[in-house]
Amino acid sequence: MDAAHMPPVRCGRLALRSIFINYRRFDSEGEAGRLFDELATRFGEKSVFMDVSAIQPGRDFRKAIDESVASCSVLLAMVGQEG
Repeated sequence: MDAAHMPPVRCGRLALRSIFINYRRFDSEGEAGRLFDELATRFGEKSVFMDVSAIQPGRDFRKAIDESVASCSVLLAMVGQEG
């Protein structure tokens, strides 16, 4: 199931369809992975989009990213020290 078709997750009064984690592999991959783990524990793995866990093998990477960004409720952009 992709992010556009996930049921909303309740967060207080808000319904989150997905949390999209945007990061650069060369300087923030480890931190993004830890953030994913924490958010997935809190909101459920299907509610958090991180490319390495959410894009199925063989799927068009760019299309999956575009669809997930367009349908997310929250986009977290991680900027590492190489900023």
